[in-house]
Amino acid sequence: MVLSDIGGACVASPEGVVLDEKDFHQLLYEATASLTDLGVLHDDSKLGNLHLVTEEGKDKIMMVDLERVYMDLSQDDFAFAARSKANFLTRQYRSHLRTLEYDCVLLPKRPLKA
Repeated sequence: MVLSDIGGACVASPEGVVLDEKDFHQLLYEATASLTDLGVLHDDSKLGNLHLVTEEGKDKIMMVDLERVYMDLSQDDFAFAARSKANFLTRQYRSHLRTLEYDCVLLPKRPLKA
């Protein structure tokens, strides 16, 4: 077990929802594709397992809670899964944005730090 403080903010909290949907999707796809390039597919996909982290002046999504993963997929299946997971979680993010706005706790958006 590896434990470390990765910093940033959990995307399930208002502090982690500061990017617009397009920027979030871009970062999320990069994170998902990076894992699948290593032959790992996260199997506990939810906003609570994503952190928005700024490292060396750049934003990125860090995936946590990797106790359940798939590792025995074909390259095509990994590519499909990366796109599917990113799309699924982006829809959750969109819904989360609306809920936070409705509850009057949505923080102002900021530009992506690239």
